[in-house]
Amino acid sequence: MAKFSGFRQLKTPEAQVNALEYLQRALSQSLREIQTGLQNLTFGDNFRSFEVSVVIPAGNTDFRIQNRIGVTPSKRIIVRSNSNQVVDGTSPWDAEYVYLGNPGGTDATVTVVFLR
Repeated sequence: MAKFSGFRQLKTPEAQVNALEYLQRALSQSLREIQTGLQNLTFGDNFRSFEVSVVIPAGNTDFRIQNRIGVTPSKRIIVRSNSNQVVDGTSPWDAEYVYLGNPGGTDATVTVVFLR
């Protein structure tokens, strides 16, 4: 015990049981709080991302969207759309803007999540 002089030994079985019960209660409460927190995380809490809902005009191949994460996104996920025609634009994405296109014949209303 010389290395851990600040620790005291629990010499009696009663002291050991009391310490164990205390740790079980404290750890159990902490685990419940962590579990509750993890179960309430949203997609946005887990990833550096931003979500945007836009209407992309038909025939548009470079609809510009301001990038709100400050770095060039690596991926996008369309989470809601009234069209299956939405594509990446022809301009490269950067830290300021991302570009989507709609080569279809009607306007596309989409909600997109851009991920770092």
